[in-house]
Amino acid sequence: MATWKSKPAPAYLNAWARDGWASAPLSERVLMVLDSQVGVKESPSNWGPKVSMYLRAAGILSPAAWCAALLTWALLEAGADRKKLPRFAASTYYWWKWAQENKRLITDGSRFFRGHFGVWNGKGGGHIFAVTRKSGTFSADTIEGNTNAAGAREGKYVMRRYRPWSQISAYPRHGWIVIDDSLGLGA
Repeated sequence: MATWKSKPAPAYLNAWARDGWASAPLSERVLMVLDSQVGVKESPSNWGPKVSMYLRAAGILSPAAWCAALLTWALLEAGADRKKLPRFAASTYYWWKWAQENKRLITDGSRFFRGHFGVWNGKGGGHIFAVTRKSGTFSADTIEGNTNAAGAREGKYVMRRYRPWSQISAYPRHGWIVIDDSLGLGA
């Protein structure tokens, strides 16, 4: 049985990512995949060639909010085992619930690291993103989908952003989700 570590680097990765792929932990591979998607734009709303690919990876076959679908797709591309991810992987609520049930949810605003996912859900919506860098004690630099320059949770792009903890903790269901090698195929 093949494992996530033996999965070859996708051809679409940037050269630096292809060079480091073989020895990278799963969380770093996810960031490599996401980095290659920065600049993707939906067209029409919540759809388009790339966005529909993300949504399909999360089990959605029509236009929908796609931030969670992007991260699901990136995890699968990196070598994650579909059976180890949330059942409804296009939903920020189910990502939060899955993380809580599997002891992967950190609610202390300062206890997160590169490769974790940040999530919030409630008050009529939610959002999820990948942390690329801890930017101060309670803030993160991110790569996220379905956002825009103003930080909307229903934007049009895959972008690099900055997220202070106050934006995350303002929602009733929030936290950092630990992404590690145990989610990989054959792990």
